[in-house]
This record gives sequence, structure tokens and C-alpha cells, in this order.
Amino acid sequence: STGFNEGRTYSVDPSVLSLKTVYKTEKNKYSGEKLMAVYTPFIFEGQAVGVLRYLVSLTQVDSLIMHLLGLGIVIWIVVGVIVLFVSLKLGNSIVRPLNDIIYFTQKTPEDKYRKRIEKIYPNEIGEMAKMLNYMADEILKTDRLKNDFISSVTHELRTPLTGIEGWIETIKAPNDLSDEELKFGLGIISDESERLIVLVEDLLDFPRYQSNRIEIDKSSVK
Repeated sequence: STGFNEGRTYSVDPSVLSLKTVYKTEKNKYSGEKLMAVYTPFIFEGQAVGVLRYLVSLTQVDSLIMHLLGLGIVIWIVVGVIVLFVSLKLGNSIVRPLNDIIYFTQKTPEDKYRKRIEKIYPNEIGEMAKMLNYMADEILKTDRLKNDFISSVTHELRTPLTGIEGWIETIKAPNDLSDEELKFGLGIISDESERLIVLVEDLLDFPRYQSNRIEIDKSSVK
């Protein structure tokens, strides 16, 4: 009971007369509070001889629902802030090392591949940094070998060319040479020319070797 004698007639849902319980939300016209009304048949000898009406206030229920809703919103905001903070921190932990590596790769050619990534990064980014350092080491090693090779080849080419040039200048005045000296000079020019041909062939074999175009013919020797 709501405590009020309303003195009014209620329309009964036909389902109640069919022996079913009906639930409805109503509003008290005096207090304005929201009510839950339950209509259930009063059964005697298998027939509905009356209707029982139960009322309960929904004020506390609505207050509890609003409280839980507000609490849920607060929890959602807190969780959202935590997730955002964690996401930003995680993103920075990935993006910052990548930016450092990108900057390193852009500056490496300018520094002649002499600088290295000093920071230690975890997981795959760390492996990438190690690989970039390894690549820089290999490039420096290759560049050093190339310079040594060019220096050696230049020296080897200069020696026979100097001999050939000297004897050509000498042969330009054949009257001052004997037949034996002339023959000796031509022999040196021929030998040095053969030496140059061998050096050039070796130089041509080097790129073939790098491109795996040289086939090695193996045979047994007793």
C-alpha cells in the first residue's frame, strides 16, 4: 500500500483474468514517485475471483541505477585515461627509437659510415640497430678494400708503363742504339705489354668473380 486512499477504479489487464501476473510501472498522483505495480489473480477453484495489486516504490531503485551509471561513467573515464597514457607511452617507446634510427640512416652517408648507434634498444628494434651498425662496418671494410685494391693496381700498372714509356723514348733515337740494345728494348716493351695484358685480364676477372660468373674446373692432380 502507498498509504494513500485513492478511492479510484483501476482497469485490469485481461491477461490477469486469464490467470497471469502482469507488471506495470505507474506514477503516484499525490507524491509523484514512480511505482512498480504487480497485478496477480486471486484464484479460487480454478477461477479468478479477484485481483491482488502490489505496489513498490522505484525511487531507491532509480537512485541506485543513477549511482551505478555515474560510477560506470567515472570508471570508463579513468580506464580511458589509463589506456590513453599507456598507449602514448607504448607508442613513444616504438616511435622514438624508429625516429632515431631513421635520423641515423640519413646522417650515415654524410659521416662516411663512421658513426654507430650507441643506444641499446629492446626486441626487434635492437636487432635492427645492430644490423645497421654491422652494415656500416661492412661498408667501411669494403671501401677500405677498394682503396687498397686501387692503390695496388695503380702501382702494378705504373711499373710496366714506366718501363714501356722509357724504352719508347729511347727507341725514338735509334742511331744511338746498337742492334742488341734495340732488340733488348723491344723485348722489354713486349714483356711489359704482356704483363699489362695479364693485369687487365685479372681486373676483368674480379667483377666476374663478384657476380659469380667464374666457374672453377676442379681436377685431381697426382
